[in-house]
Amino acid sequence: MKNNKQSKPAEELYIQVWRNPIFYGGLLTILTPEDWQTLTGLAMFMDIEGECYPGEKTLGQILGLNNIASVSRRISSLEEKTFENKPILTVTRSKEKNEKGTWQYANNRYKINPLILTIFAAHPTTLNRRNEQTENLLKRRTELSKSFSFSAK
Repeated sequence: MKNNKQSKPAEELYIQVWRNPIFYGGLLTILTPEDWQTLTGLAMFMDIEGECYPGEKTLGQILGLNNIASVSRRISSLEEKTFENKPILTVTRSKEKNEKGTWQYANNRYKINPLILTIFAAHPTTLNRRNEQTENLLKRRTELSKSFSFSAK
């Protein structure tokens, strides 16, 4: 089991939005602008598996919301929506005992559907393709500069 403390977001975290769910799958017809904003806010905390667990207060600060109830409402809205018959956001709620021995809700755990958002990690094929394009560019540049060479008489 993972520890309950949400680590600080990495300074250089990149999220990757998959084009096809938006372009072909109609994702933005399913999500409201508030849903998309909330999903993006959650994504700032996700790990490589798409899991995160920021507190609602922290999420509210990121979203510019002063009311925890508004954050809860947005989470509930996302939790009800599906894309390709899979939840867009899965929420796991837990309780823990406080100092008085009373049960209280702990931070929620969230899992973002990886068909929609993931953490960007350069894939080896992407890097190979980029290197190949760079080599081709350098070859063309060399050929072009040779075609403009002037010979001294």
